[in-house]
Amino acid sequence: MKSLLLVTAILVLFVQVSARNGMWMPQYLDTWNETEMQAMGSKLKASDIYSEEHPSLKDAVVHFGGGCTGEVVSADGLLFTNHHCGYSQIQSLSTLGNNYLKNGFWAESQENELPCPGLVISFVREMREVTGLILSQIPDDISGKDRENRIKILSDSLEKKFSSGDSIKASIQSFYQGNAYYLNIMEVFHDIRLVGTPPESIGNFGGETDNWIWPRHTGDFSIFRIYASRENKPAAYSRDNVPYHPRQFFSIRTSGIKEGDFTLVYGFPGTTQYYQFASVLEDMISDSYPVKIALRNARLEILRKSMAENDTIRLKYASKFRRLANYYKRWKGELSGLTEYHAPDTLKLRELAFEAWAEKNPVSSSRYGGIIPAVSATVANLGKYSLANDYFTEGLRGIELLSLVSPVIKFIGKNRLPDPDSAGSSDEQQKVLNAINGFYKNYDVHVDRMNCREMIQIVIRGLPDEMIPEILKKADSLYNGNTGNYVSDLFAGSVFLERDKLKEMLHRETGMDSIKNDPAVLLYRSVQNTWENVVRPGYETYRNSMDSLKRIYMKGILEMHAGEAVFPDANSTLRVSYGKVRSMKPRDGILYEWYTTTAGILEKGLTGNEDYTVPAVLRSAISDPDNLYAEKGLQHVCFMADNHTTGGNSGSPVLDGNGNLIGINFDRAWEGVMSDILFQPLKSRNIIVDIRYVLFIMKKVGKADRLIKELRLVP
Repeated sequence: MKSLLLVTAILVLFVQVSARNGMWMPQYLDTWNETEMQAMGSKLKASDIYSEEHPSLKDAVVHFGGGCTGEVVSADGLLFTNHHCGYSQIQSLSTLGNNYLKNGFWAESQENELPCPGLVISFVREMREVTGLILSQIPDDISGKDRENRIKILSDSLEKKFSSGDSIKASIQSFYQGNAYYLNIMEVFHDIRLVGTPPESIGNFGGETDNWIWPRHTGDFSIFRIYASRENKPAAYSRDNVPYHPRQFFSIRTSGIKEGDFTLVYGFPGTTQYYQFASVLEDMISDSYPVKIALRNARLEILRKSMAENDTIRLKYASKFRRLANYYKRWKGELSGLTEYHAPDTLKLRELAFEAWAEKNPVSSSRYGGIIPAVSATVANLGKYSLANDYFTEGLRGIELLSLVSPVIKFIGKNRLPDPDSAGSSDEQQKVLNAINGFYKNYDVHVDRMNCREMIQIVIRGLPDEMIPEILKKADSLYNGNTGNYVSDLFAGSVFLERDKLKEMLHRETGMDSIKNDPAVLLYRSVQNTWENVVRPGYETYRNSMDSLKRIYMKGILEMHAGEAVFPDANSTLRVSYGKVRSMKPRDGILYEWYTTTAGILEKGLTGNEDYTVPAVLRSAISDPDNLYAEKGLQHVCFMADNHTTGGNSGSPVLDGNGNLIGINFDRAWEGVMSDILFQPLKSRNIIVDIRYVLFIMKKVGKADRLIKELRLVP
């Protein structure tokens, strides 16, 4: 029986890693993936997808804002991404009187396209392996922080060598848990402008009700444009800049798709934990997930109520709410899926297979035989520090006020702001001024007061006494357990709640001395002191031990499967995943069809749920019989495929077998959201907005014919 389990583990988890399970490095597609991709319906050669010698599809894919993906779709630098990827930019450009989130925005000409300060996009120009350059200078007998520091010094030197100003940025990325290193050279553009966005009622149709859920009817897209110098080079914003002419841009297929069609997702997936340890996952399921979910839920309940009662708060916190809610629901889905599929047991089978392989010869046994027991011991001895880190990260650092205290107290003691009449300020002075001004733009004291009370209460209940900041223990005693009274006094007595007074006090030595004793500063210092002296040492020991064990474990996996395709965990570098358009059977007797139509929008609109508010302009567009993009009288909205995706793939182009754009990736189905750790081919689905719905909204809602004319449409 044990032998059968081992064989099953190997077959399921390692051998023949298929298209439905992998985020592949595009420069190696010719070695590992091209044949399988073509057998599945791709007409593309590996060099069509990735090349450094000639234009390829990679030259139309961008890292958008550092956390999403986008795709270039015209010769004049027009760029598609998700509505939720452009959300913070749309919010920043919005006011109550000119609310682009609520009403949408469509620039009537290039002159009306709106600059987005701080937004950058990056193209991959080269991905070069530098494993030998890095690891040849790292002794085998060092690990943990020392190893990390040496690698950083070497990486910084290489990055500096290959970077050039603000336009060419080089970065060294670790792959296979530190067993390989690659130099990524990116060309960075800084003048990005908002061109078009549907109203939130279309771009976020379904809201939190539908987040991570199928069936989906969300027009999750927004449109930007890249601007460059007249020499077509990256440049800071200037009215003299012109639209960028890319090396490559995507053609858009208008003829539609069918189930079983080949799909390729090209983007920058964030992080996965495919090679996680079973005992670590057990710890996450029993402790970490429940704590993070509870903390996020408390914050979201406060925001939800406050935003419903006040339009100003709603606009201020729209982007924050989305970020909080996205991971909250994701964690709930992951916990549900990992529990349902007994994921730790599956990982244990993999570890048994690994140990059985290691025991076959003395060399591998000496290198890898003790890995799994060492992991279990580390979790048992130090896992409490990882949980404490969750309480600090999601709880105490979720108190917004403390995020303003941090840059201010770093400034205090060695600086003061210049007098109001003086000319200029240092970079450090400007930095703290920007932090203060940026903080208050999207802040409400009443919301944060309630949030602070809830976070402190949960932390005091959850953490062991020795890990609770001293000031909170004293307050708990002084106020007889009434956290609300402590928080009320904290907020009533803090100068950090008055922007002008805070800035004025920073101009005076006596004022700066007073700030040092502000109740918000005292709370911040106590939290930091406990973190630095109690929690952090144990957490770093835990993390360094795990990093070392993962690196050795991954090295063994690569040896165990030498000559086979083994993909590295995602790390925000350019990847390809491929699969097919697929329906899904989530439960017995239930079928999720692979596509949705505008009929579903109208059906949801009848429920009375405010997340399903259908704007009049969309109702009118749906009822218009003149629709070039309809299929048998129905306008398709979204579809599903079985590509392996994760966070960071938001906004990724979804391509057909000829490399034409057929959709924009934006989500995953709830039933398979645990795919970062455990990919289930029968239930792991990525959710995509059909490119024909994007065109439909552009034409019927945005009246953006000028933009459609820029696109290269193919049947």
